[in-house]
Amino acid sequence: MTQSPRRTQNKQHGPRSQRVVRSLLDAALAELVDKGYARLSMDAVAKRAGVHRSTLYRRFPTKAQLIGALLHPPALQEHDRSLPLTERLLVLCRQFSDSLSSPEGQVLARVLSTSDPELQAMTATARDQSRSLFLEILEQEGVQEAEQRAHLLFYGVVHWVLERGRAATEQELEGLIGLVLPKD
Repeated sequence: MTQSPRRTQNKQHGPRSQRVVRSLLDAALAELVDKGYARLSMDAVAKRAGVHRSTLYRRFPTKAQLIGALLHPPALQEHDRSLPLTERLLVLCRQFSDSLSSPEGQVLARVLSTSDPELQAMTATARDQSRSLFLEILEQEGVQEAEQRAHLLFYGVVHWVLERGRAATEQELEGLIGLVLPKD
């Protein structure tokens, strides 16, 4: 007897499914904070989320895919395009700095240096998506060498938070932006 294919092809989209995914991601982040990537267990994540292992594995077949889902850029507020370039960059830098300086953000930032090959590919994608937010603003304003400047801004904020273990102040972010933007 053959099984009929699921209409959703193993992807559910309803409110309950969204709650389950959020619960799994929250549990994974908590386990990551408590135990680190190497000691994180899929069973412990499922238990902490209050779901069966099959529910977890249906949505995230590997540990790397589960943690990879946590690595997407933070949900950033839309910035006002009428603001001057430096203000728009300041808003984005502040959002990244605040997100990375949280205990969860610190752990996720350290995962970016993992040696797991599957997770390395996902972290590269997450880094590219994050850098592209800076690049988009710089290109909209016609800034020369936008790719290099976006790279410097993104990694400047990441490095700042990781080295100091705290969010950058407004003045520190303004200084970073001033160093990276071309002088008029």
